[in-house]
Amino acid sequence: MKIKLKISSKITIPTIFMVTFIIIVLSILGQKHIKKTLEEQTTKIMRDKLSDFNTNLERLSNQALYSASFCAEIPFVEYAYNRFYSSKNLYSSSSILEKNFKNITKSIKKNTGIEAKMHFHLASGRSFVRLWRKKRGDDLLFRSMIKRIKNNHSAISGAEIGNDGIYIRGLAPIFSSTGNEKYLGSVEVLLPLIEVIKTSKLNEKEDFGLYLNKEKIKKTSMVRLKSKNKLLNKMGNFSFIARTSKNYKSQFIDSTILKKAMKEGFYIFEKNNFKIAAIPIKDFEKNEIGVVVFQLNIKENNESLKKLFNEQLQITIYSVIIASLLLIFLVRFLIKRPLSIVNEKIKIISQRKIIDKLEIKTYDEISEISISVNKLIDGMISSSKFANEIEKGNFELKFKAISKDDVLGNALINMRKSLHNAKTNEKKRQKEDEQRNWTSVGIAKFSEILRENTDDLKKLSYEIIKNLMPYLDAQMSNLYIYKKAEKPYLEIITSYAYEKEKDLNKKYFIGENLVGICAKEKKTIFLKKLPENYLKISSGMGDVNASSLLIVPLITNEEIFGILEIASLKEIKNYQINFVETIAESIASTLSISEMNTNKNTMLETLKKQTEQMKIQEKMMEESIEDILITRQENIKKSENDLLNVLEELENDFFVTEFNKYAMMENMSKSYEKLLNIDKMNFKNIHFSKITEFDSESAIKIMDKMEAGKIESRLFKTKKQGEIINIKEIFFPIMDKENVLKKIFIIGFNINI
Repeated sequence: MKIKLKISSKITIPTIFMVTFIIIVLSILGQKHIKKTLEEQTTKIMRDKLSDFNTNLERLSNQALYSASFCAEIPFVEYAYNRFYSSKNLYSSSSILEKNFKNITKSIKKNTGIEAKMHFHLASGRSFVRLWRKKRGDDLLFRSMIKRIKNNHSAISGAEIGNDGIYIRGLAPIFSSTGNEKYLGSVEVLLPLIEVIKTSKLNEKEDFGLYLNKEKIKKTSMVRLKSKNKLLNKMGNFSFIARTSKNYKSQFIDSTILKKAMKEGFYIFEKNNFKIAAIPIKDFEKNEIGVVVFQLNIKENNESLKKLFNEQLQITIYSVIIASLLLIFLVRFLIKRPLSIVNEKIKIISQRKIIDKLEIKTYDEISEISISVNKLIDGMISSSKFANEIEKGNFELKFKAISKDDVLGNALINMRKSLHNAKTNEKKRQKEDEQRNWTSVGIAKFSEILRENTDDLKKLSYEIIKNLMPYLDAQMSNLYIYKKAEKPYLEIITSYAYEKEKDLNKKYFIGENLVGICAKEKKTIFLKKLPENYLKISSGMGDVNASSLLIVPLITNEEIFGILEIASLKEIKNYQINFVETIAESIASTLSISEMNTNKNTMLETLKKQTEQMKIQEKMMEESIEDILITRQENIKKSENDLLNVLEELENDFFVTEFNKYAMMENMSKSYEKLLNIDKMNFKNIHFSKITEFDSESAIKIMDKMEAGKIESRLFKTKKQGEIINIKEIFFPIMDKENVLKKIFIIGFNINI
């Protein structure tokens, strides 16, 4: 059975439940937030209190050391020691100290309420005199502090457990003032650890308790203290020895808690309206000898939290009642009538008629509906106007879709956006095309320069920078050649636009200066916004500061061959840097070839044997190809354009074929088509073993090496116009970033030449 409800009821009932739920959730979240805030504040107080404890511990240690140092310099102290060492009478000599310190100790106890405990020791480590008791002459070497000052003769302070329990102690050495700096003994000032706890307590809600590790007090008289002090209760390996007041709840503490504090360094928990935190106590050697426990009574905080929660609950109930009554009023008197008006208007609009705009200002969802209807009317008008303007070719007219689902409006906007983007992209493409064309022309230009000047290394070097500077619109350049020696170095082979070339540093060792660093790291160095006077460029108007400096390594076969250094008055752009890095590989290869050709010519001049010359040329040609391909391999992975550059550069002198990773032919140089007398279009997507003579075993062997990223070569013969031509082919794999085979290049050359 379906229950029929008016829209006012459908809105009111779920809304009341929703409002009730939201208010309750907000109240609970508020309560949790308050509780969390109180816990965080309480935890901070605990940490601060325990931090104050450590601060007071360090302060009292310094006070004890200060007092001991003062006592060590009193003249009658030295006199008493000298009297003992001369007479060997312990009581008569130590009584000098008792007599002279008697009034001092009385004054200290009167003014501070703390008994002044000063203990003088002999150089042998035995007790000289304790000013608060008659005992003297006993052996003290069971104590670590006594051992240390006896051996090191240097002051020391900190906490230590002794026969009288745990004290903050300051020990200062006593030396003879006669000039020989003879060690006479030491003086110790003892301050009770309980004073640290008392100074850390501020109000009656706070209490401290002190626990010592039983293992640390086995050799002391703490066993004797147990019979005298009712507070000394054992808990496993710990003994409870002190508290700040009777309000301290020792029953909340057990050995498990103390062990956690010793292990974790800080342990906090809550129990029966008390927040409790514990940290370990460390002696002067940073050994953990006990635990100090801080207790904070948070009963009032918990009661305040309960009271606040009850108040919030009452407010929640009242809020729900008021909100429900107000909602019923709003639904009955502010929703039903305007909703009926909107409904009638929408029926008219559904007939595709344009009506006057609605004027409903209820400032609620109904008002939003009327606004949406008005937007629909405006959209219909503006869409038709915008469509007419598009028809006239006006794309600058402002237009806004009614909503993201406005199919017509969004279609018109997308059309305008596409036209605008077409213009923008055309400019961007034009600029990118200009840069690509500039790069392509530059690569072709320098490829030609490199091909034409391979016999003279110095001439080739000068031709490179002479043409490169105007092309980059740069002003100065140096080209360095790597020289192998016992200590390798870089030497300038040629310079451009340096008027004071004689003042240039002609040589840099690897790692020296930016040039040497570039050679060591094998990475491009680019500096822009150079400091003033860093590098000056001469012109007709005088010397001006260079704006940018580019240093590019010339690498071939993964080895440094030289450095190209360029300075410019303008900032060198990224595409120019990429261009220089691209041709740097070709420059390095060509310079390498030029150097090898120079050596080759020298050998030819000496040997003058044609047969040896052919062998050297064949070897040099093969090595040159492999060097060029190897030095370009990384950039080939980065850019498909570079693959095309390699193809264009090599096909004039070699036979080049491009295959995909499945060894299917994709492209072939015209020289190879002409040699084989075939049409490459007829061999598209044909396996390389089908293009030239190949047996299946050799094809499989070559493909295995290609997939492994290794270079392979082979010799084969072909006939052209009845002449047998010997061709040497080099199979070169191109790998992607994941080192997976991407393409295969076969580069061949005529070894009959």
